[in-house]
Amino acid sequence: MIRESCLIHMRLLLDFFYPRIDPTKKSKFEDVFVTDYLPDKTQLRKEFQNLLAKPSWLQGYRDRLDWRLAHLTVKRMDFEKNPVWRPEKQFEHLERLISEFISALPEKTRALFNPHQQ
Repeated sequence: MIRESCLIHMRLLLDFFYPRIDPTKKSKFEDVFVTDYLPDKTQLRKEFQNLLAKPSWLQGYRDRLDWRLAHLTVKRMDFEKNPVWRPEKQFEHLERLISEFISALPEKTRALFNPHQQ
């Protein structure tokens, strides 16, 4: 259950940083994306801009998260036979994204993401 919870949360973070829809159009679910906080990518550090480019592994990993965890599918049964996940590379990528994101926020907004300042 812990593994699945972490991976579902990872899916949410991937959708935040790499929206599946055009982030300039309003989502029917009123989803929030990185561009809602930082609309002008040109103002971001180069490293952060590079991290925001969709990684080559994104779609395949997102599909695995969707099919095996987020939706009740037949593919989910296959996962139970072979439940191996190797998310180290993806977790590392997300850690860097989160750090860059928080650093790029205006100080007042950054405080909202710091539990010691709330």
